Amino acid sequence: MFFSFHQRSFRYLGLLLGLIILSACSTPEKFNARYWPTPQEKTGYPELQDPQIRNRPSFGVAFQGGGNRAAPAALGQLRALHHLEWIDKVRYISAISGGSWTSIPYTYLKRTYNEDVFLGRFHDPKVVAKRLPSMIEGILSPEFHEGSMLGAMEDAAITANYLAALVGLRMDEAYSEALSKIYLKSFGLGRTSVGDPDSLFTWRSKDRDRIRENNARFSNTEIHYVERKRPYLIVGGTVLVKRINPKPKEKFLLEMTPLYTGVPWKVGPNQKNTAKIPLGGGFVESYGYDYITDAVDGDDKIKTLTLRDPIIGNLTDRSRLNFSLSNVAAISGAAPVETIISIPLLNLLFSNMGFPEHYVPTNKVVPKQLGWSAKDGEMYEKEWTHGDGGHEDNLGLVSLLEREVKNIIVFANSYAPLGKEKYFPGADENSDKNQSMIDICREGLKQRENKHPQIDEVGFKLKMCLEMAGDDLPTFFLKTEASIHNAGLVLQENPLLPDDKKQLRGYYDLLSIATELEQNDLSAADDINTLHNLIKRTATKILASTTPKFA
Repeated sequence: MFFSFHQRSFRYLGLLLGLIILSACSTPEKFNARYWPTPQEKTGYPELQDPQIRNRPSFGVAFQGGGNRAAPAALGQLRALHHLEWIDKVRYISAISGGSWTSIPYTYLKRTYNEDVFLGRFHDPKVVAKRLPSMIEGILSPEFHEGSMLGAMEDAAITANYLAALVGLRMDEAYSEALSKIYLKSFGLGRTSVGDPDSLFTWRSKDRDRIRENNARFSNTEIHYVERKRPYLIVGGTVLVKRINPKPKEKFLLEMTPLYTGVPWKVGPNQKNTAKIPLGGGFVESYGYDYITDAVDGDDKIKTLTLRDPIIGNLTDRSRLNFSLSNVAAISGAAPVETIISIPLLNLLFSNMGFPEHYVPTNKVVPKQLGWSAKDGEMYEKEWTHGDGGHEDNLGLVSLLEREVKNIIVFANSYAPLGKEKYFPGADENSDKNQSMIDICREGLKQRENKHPQIDEVGFKLKMCLEMAGDDLPTFFLKTEASIHNAGLVLQENPLLPDDKKQLRGYYDLLSIATELEQNDLSAADDINTLHNLIKRTATKILASTTPKFA
């Protein structure tokens, strides 16, 4: 038994070495793509050079993550934006995880598909509530038919499709293929045929034509572009600089957009595995993602990269070529990958099995060598692990704040009521000691100011501050166990705090936000006019006076 396994291992090792030799000896066709360093001026982002985007109001909407819960929520929210006739005023859509699973086909919906069918009909909330019992029993409405997003979501069996793709040896494309079958294939946005390189995507038809004309490699490749008048889409993901058990400091925001993809902020030299391998600080055109930089030309504002295939990876399986819309969806919603790679023993056997791994082009030439063949101090090729966008910014706020968008609506789809949960140690359901999380947080802050002697009790109450508004919002005001990069927002409306309260500034600002959100609870809206007024009042309030300080 042992001999058989050992012999098979050597056979696989020989196959791998053979592929490396074949790849190194081959001369794949190189191609060019533009590269933009992250702009210092917020007006320098590439999409703002397009009047179609620049001339829209500084207004962004963000669709929160949440997997198969977030995808239908985003659909309903998009439908409401159309019903209110706001969508043409939106400059940016920022989407995370399940929010992106709807936002991607919405953005790239081809003109041959009926938009009204895709979105479904708008119903008054009261009507929806009356119809829910019959829908739960399986009596579906006409909106669940072919060509509709609800129809695509009806059987969102991600796990089954993922396992089928693994059995089909789709390797790190397995999760991408599973999502593509559910959310993209119905709208002509998935893989064209089995065994062929996947499709590409870009912003406008003229970008598609330029890619084909300048790069013979893609002359016959299907390249999707945004055919309708749409806001500019930003999908959030992460790049993990550590393959197993990554900590918050080892996860970095990845922005995937129609024009470009990349890590906006340069990863510091003290991060593991990045001293020799440049990562971050700019964006490559999205069709050039997952390739290696062979040459660089240009100035500080825009460069031209000559890209090539990696030594191993793309060349070993031609059908896995190209950075596609399904890859974008898989990266943004890759929550399962971090579950697997954080379980002892299991992570050693299955780390990133079937989940997104991609090469990240940089504005520096990378030698044709792998890590084990590079000498100390030399750069080498590295295929980076990618993770869920929600594990860095599940609200989709970071990209909008960095672009200094003035008015933002975040569509949250939390599974727990905001601040309403009654929670106090040792209190039963009918006890007078029960309090809302918001009240407990407020009490804990007062006790901390007064140097309350019971440190454990105060610590518990301050922990409630981190839970009263969900897991995501606190990361913009405080460093948490899950996130360290986003903290740094302060509220314009809060007066300057005295010296003894400055160290608690993040807690006080978070308390203000939670209190206001509870008072403006949108779930209380039982008709469209009330909903319209609540959203309008909330949307026009600018909360942040500074952008986050990204570590």
